[in-house]
Amino acid sequence: MTIAPPAPLPSFRRAVSLAWPASLAAVVTPLLGLVDAGVLARAAGPADIAGVALAGAVFSLVYWPLGGLRMSAAGLSAQAHGAGDEAGLRAHLVKACLICGAVGLVLLCLKWPIAALAEAAMTAGTEASPAAAEAMRAYTEIRLWGVPAVALLAGLLGWLTGQGRLGLVMAVLVGVTLVNALLDVWFVVGLGYGVRGIAYGTLAAEVLGGLAALLAVLWVLGQRGGLRSSWDRSRFAEDARRVVSMNADMLVRTVILSLVFAWFVRAGGRFGDVTLAANQVLMNLVLLTTLVIDGAAIAAQTLVGQALGARDRRAERFGAAVAETSKLSALLAASLFALMLAFGASLLRAVVPPGADAGAVYAAGREYLPWVVAAPLVLAASFQLDGIYIGATRGRALRDGMVLSGLVFVAGVLALPPLLANHGLWLAFALFMVARAAALLALWGGFAPLVAGGDAASRRVHQGAVSA
Repeated sequence: MTIAPPAPLPSFRRAVSLAWPASLAAVVTPLLGLVDAGVLARAAGPADIAGVALAGAVFSLVYWPLGGLRMSAAGLSAQAHGAGDEAGLRAHLVKACLICGAVGLVLLCLKWPIAALAEAAMTAGTEASPAAAEAMRAYTEIRLWGVPAVALLAGLLGWLTGQGRLGLVMAVLVGVTLVNALLDVWFVVGLGYGVRGIAYGTLAAEVLGGLAALLAVLWVLGQRGGLRSSWDRSRFAEDARRVVSMNADMLVRTVILSLVFAWFVRAGGRFGDVTLAANQVLMNLVLLTTLVIDGAAIAAQTLVGQALGARDRRAERFGAAVAETSKLSALLAASLFALMLAFGASLLRAVVPPGADAGAVYAAGREYLPWVVAAPLVLAASFQLDGIYIGATRGRALRDGMVLSGLVFVAGVLALPPLLANHGLWLAFALFMVARAAALLALWGGFAPLVAGGDAASRRVHQGAVSA
């Protein structure tokens, strides 16, 4: 059987309908980080917050490549959906689960080396205290048991995203985050488990998340022809080279991105536990604002992928998908800038109270808060372009753009902090995001063969020969 084709032309209303559940789902991760910081600020101290910040950078390095696999699944399934190819869509589900499952098992087997290397890499040569290092070690060793569940979650949610099933994605992520937050408060405040309580709560939520995503996928398959129909085993190996290439490029791209965030956290450690803890809180505020913008980027993944998978009016659909989601991205960026300008200090005060043990963290956060206020304007273009390129499965361009912008960050983080201290670190991060957008704009010409020619271009997409 085939699935219903997408609307003739993507509209602003369609972009909004996809973006708002994606944004709501996206912001729950930094919200959880703020809950964790708030819980630890009241029940522990700066060393525990700093330890979780260091561990969080490690898990960005471990988990963000899984995010790249999720994006690959989203782009590939969006194109199959746009082509009305039910068997191909189901084949991409199988391939996403196999690839993500294999990566998750490999990472689990490397659990102990990862924990040891992470501690050495994140604390050696910094001013992070022994207490922060111990908190990081305890948190990391517990959380790593959840890697297979997170890998499965990535593949399944990517498959749902490509079809525009973002309401289900939102339900899974929001539900799991609420459970995580409740467990964190119970384990830390109620039972006094400290950093280990945060780790156990997150681990339990990750396992529940994988199970919830699996149930959501089974429900979608049951809606569309049942669990036993439209499975074509010959399609499982089809386009294998394209799928492997796309996932490899996205893996490299996302590893570099996660290394940048890990380096940012580690570089903040040279200024001591208080600055490190403040940077962690502020980075969660940055993610909170910009992941709202990411809703427009996820809408672009879906609409661009479906446009390029379509058999007719491809150029019109592609142009409309880019234009409407970009308008939404600009509107969200301007709105969030205004909100952070007005309420950023109040939000920081709510997360880290200015008195007691957390007072020093709050004071440091106020000093560097302007970087958070400016973040929506600085990051919006790079987020939006990412979404467009992912929907088009232009993995090689995403990889090359990330390599170039990563080099910009390396230069900035080496040159600017010695001159401007922690302000220099934040400036290096801002330059990195601007460079990401500039690099992808420079590679925009690669879209021409994808949108031109109608039938010929359509055959190339359907045959899996999309140019990177």
